[in-house]
Amino acid sequence: MKVIEKTIINNGAGHSAGDFEITSYRPWMNYYMGMSAAAFDIETTGLSPEKSIVILAGFALPCEEGMAVKQFFAEDPSEETDVLEAAAEMIESLDTVITYNGTSFDMPFVERRRDLLRITDRHMYRPVHNLDLLTLVRRYSDIRRFTPNLRQKTLEEFMGLWDTRIDEIGGGEIISAYYDYLDNFDGAVRDKILLHNSDDVLQLYRLLKVIEKTDFHRAASEMGFPVSCEGFDLIVRTVSLDRHGLHIRGIQRTETGDERRCWSDDGITYVFSRDGSFDIDIIAEERSGICFVSLDDLEIPEDDIDCSPRPESGLLALAGNDRIFYKNINQLSIKIIERIIKSWITEN
Repeated sequence: MKVIEKTIINNGAGHSAGDFEITSYRPWMNYYMGMSAAAFDIETTGLSPEKSIVILAGFALPCEEGMAVKQFFAEDPSEETDVLEAAAEMIESLDTVITYNGTSFDMPFVERRRDLLRITDRHMYRPVHNLDLLTLVRRYSDIRRFTPNLRQKTLEEFMGLWDTRIDEIGGGEIISAYYDYLDNFDGAVRDKILLHNSDDVLQLYRLLKVIEKTDFHRAASEMGFPVSCEGFDLIVRTVSLDRHGLHIRGIQRTETGDERRCWSDDGITYVFSRDGSFDIDIIAEERSGICFVSLDDLEIPEDDIDCSPRPESGLLALAGNDRIFYKNINQLSIKIIERIIKSWITEN
């Protein structure tokens, strides 16, 4: 297996890391500040994991100099296991992977190949939050109305990013190029494959700008987000609100033992199951058509919540006037989880 590493220097001009700035966008900071997030993409010899293999796994993530690209390339099909293991180790170190159709293709393809090669038991990586930009754009924006399709390259063009891509081949040509490489191990052919994958992950990170054109807080409540506190990591899968209150469902990345545990206090119920999943339920009140919680009762300072509308007299609105305040319920969820971690999990 060949490991390729390179850095795109942040010089603010041309094909540089200056195009990747996203950390100043407030909705991104609400959920991902301090988190490690990398764009992730695989190249395969086909669409079926039963009949095809993973030949390349690529990552792009911020580093001190700009953007770091790391790729694992199978110089021979027999090295697929090495590629999958290296990718698993990389994924395990991250809080979030940024993908494009990764929910339906990249992640399940990798998992299925690991199962078929019987390497799951050798290296089980922790679950990771997947920010799938295709799902984000398809479900939580109007972009589809203005583009002929939602392919990654189409979205790049829509976002004005086409001139930052420099690869010479399309995704459909990867398969034939790889078999050409296996015939004579031509380094130039290999480099074309690597460049395509490298551009895919770099462009994918640039595409994070598209979140500004989406209902990102609603997306976070339905697609989930990572939470980390005092060395304890979780992934919120969904946050929902009904007449019984607020419900947070997810999975723990940090193990706490095999037993099932329950905890309840001040209108909050937390249940950890043996399979690693967790359920948190928070009692809410309704008055004059407004659903709300008391931050005082939950022992959460008003200044700890970055929300809109702001709390009034310690009461945080979650819904009202036929609207759900997704930002409020998500920010409340994060603070409740942090409270649970600090006051119960890490102490027990």
